[in-house]
Amino acid sequence: MKKISRILSIVLVLVLAVAGAGAEMATWQEVGTKVAPLEKAYGNYSGWDLETKMTLIQLLEDLGELYDIDEVGTLLGEESEFLPEEEKNTLCDQIMAKFVGGRVEAVNLNAVLETLHGKMNSWSMRDRKWYMDLRKQNGIESDEDKNYVLPDVGELSQEKATTRALSFLASMGAENLTESRVDATLSEEPENVYDDYVQVAFKGRRLWTVIFDPELDKNEVQDGGVCKVLMLASGPIVEYQTPQLSLMHLTGLLPAANGVPQEEVLATGREAIAEKLAMKPEELINLKVYFGYINTKDEVVAHAPYRKQLWVVNYPLLNTYAMLEPDGSLIYVQQYNKAEIEMRKKELGITD
Repeated sequence: MKKISRILSIVLVLVLAVAGAGAEMATWQEVGTKVAPLEKAYGNYSGWDLETKMTLIQLLEDLGELYDIDEVGTLLGEESEFLPEEEKNTLCDQIMAKFVGGRVEAVNLNAVLETLHGKMNSWSMRDRKWYMDLRKQNGIESDEDKNYVLPDVGELSQEKATTRALSFLASMGAENLTESRVDATLSEEPENVYDDYVQVAFKGRRLWTVIFDPELDKNEVQDGGVCKVLMLASGPIVEYQTPQLSLMHLTGLLPAANGVPQEEVLATGREAIAEKLAMKPEELINLKVYFGYINTKDEVVAHAPYRKQLWVVNYPLLNTYAMLEPDGSLIYVQQYNKAEIEMRKKELGITD
């Protein structure tokens, strides 16, 4: 069997010949088509032989991507033929580790393409689809890979999906959205999936996933501040998540239009929370009402079974919320932290 590294060498010669003829240089996608078969054959870069490693480095050098890495001159210079193979291998690893900005064990197809083309969350839907198709074609896809698709006629564009998610989350009380890093992707569910007898994926269903992450910079992320919206490609909201809902072990849903009126839920929740906190109902301000399902299997923590649908009336000022059945009847009143509640009551000047 011929080594894949030799195939890559032949392809490299052709690329250089075309470049010499004045044609446009290879793009990040062309690099991807050359690295993907190697990852299929050998795994990540650290498992490649010296010849294959040097072929990739030569390709990146010819593309002008290694200009600021000193070891390249030593590896590819005139005296390189006198270097022992072990030293060449070490130089290769040093170069690629510097190229991707990490350890050599982290060098793979994804890291190379993100170095050339930017972080994937900044890629267009067309680029993401191309990349996932490349992984499938080379047999290196994983269970975590998304089946990305492009919007069809009648479906929301990436911009419109982001705008709709932003508006919806703002209406649900989410904050700091405009300062967040946004990632919006459209994918098609490949098969039916059930979780605890509840169908959570439908074969052929196309969904926009829009995530707002309040990342301040690459080294500082606000813990638990992520908001997410799932919506059908045509626009209707399927479910959503906010930091406040996460505190209550809840994933948000839109309540049925013909269900119990939200005003009744609010009134019942207000009375229950006031009784729990030994306060007057009229003292409770800024109550928030949500409908959703429990997203943890820990019933002791959630006080309700996994995936149970219910109403929640939240009193964020004192970290307390009431859980109610879909018909509006009370289930439980939960407090996040009793010591913190007492401290916050003193801060707000509320006395028993």
